[in-house]
Amino acid sequence: MIECVNRADDDGLAALMSVDVECFPDRNGPDPPFRGREAFLRYARGWTEAFEHYAVESCEYLDFGEYVIVIGRTVARGRGSGVETSSEGDTWLFRFRDGEAIEYHECDNTQEALDAVGAGSS
Repeated sequence: MIECVNRADDDGLAALMSVDVECFPDRNGPDPPFRGREAFLRYARGWTEAFEHYAVESCEYLDFGEYVIVIGRTVARGRGSGVETSSEGDTWLFRFRDGEAIEYHECDNTQEALDAVGAGSS
């Protein structure tokens, strides 16, 4: 999935997403939860189109059966401004069924994702 986002490969990304995937963007951001493959593709495209360069660098994958936690960083360069930005410790949680993502969560941190899959220490 990360590779598809980095290549802006909508077809590849769509092939990995359930038609009715449930999506939970960063709860501190402006976007409410939404549902659907096409809605997810529009959401992801919004990020990649806003930047001249946009890449997700995955550092670690944690496999919990149907859940996968991806820990990484995002690096980007503004399309018009050329300003570079990056974020460390980004955490995404995916839930898979039959080879397709059926849930996508942007987590505030790794602990939140671990708690969501029942593997947290709290």
